[in-house]
Amino acid sequence: MEIWVRILPRLISAIMSILDASSLRDRMYRQQEEHEIMWTALDDIKRMYPEHPSAGIAKRTLDKVTVKYGRE
Repeated sequence: MEIWVRILPRLISAIMSILDASSLRDRMYRQQEEHEIMWTALDDIKRMYPEHPSAGIAKRTLDKVTVKYGRE
């Protein structure tokens, strides 16, 4: 019985750690997809409406984001 008292908390901790890591990985993939959608939308706005004020805003936003975070 004493062995279970020592092993069980470590086993539970390991399982919870694996679950947390997989959840974090899933959130990162979702965030990556959201960023790609935003970049695509800003690119489209900049390209489709070059004379509209929103194109300037989209270009400045893309420039700032690209400098700060880079783009794959």
